[in-house]
Amino acid sequence: MAKPLGKRLYRGVLKTVARAWQPSEINDIVLLRKVLTAMETGSQMLDRLAGVLEQTGTRSLGRILRSLQLKALDQVDSLETLEKIIHALETQ
Repeated sequence: MAKPLGKRLYRGVLKTVARAWQPSEINDIVLLRKVLTAMETGSQMLDRLAGVLEQTGTRSLGRILRSLQLKALDQVDSLETLEKIIHALETQ
């Protein structure tokens, strides 16, 4: 899931959900499932973002990123931040 999510979001999910840097560090199957679910959610959110950007264009994206103190989408490291970006684009 590292490739579809991007390095920062992938690491952010691992850190937030499992407090680990690599999936191999997680020994609890329930926790592994939570990580996988979060990563699948992230992938779906990125697809949703792509759809929103297709409809709205990228004109407002820079302003939204700056408001979150980000320079680019590849700096997003949490699902919460990704959700804020999507919500801001959808409510314009």
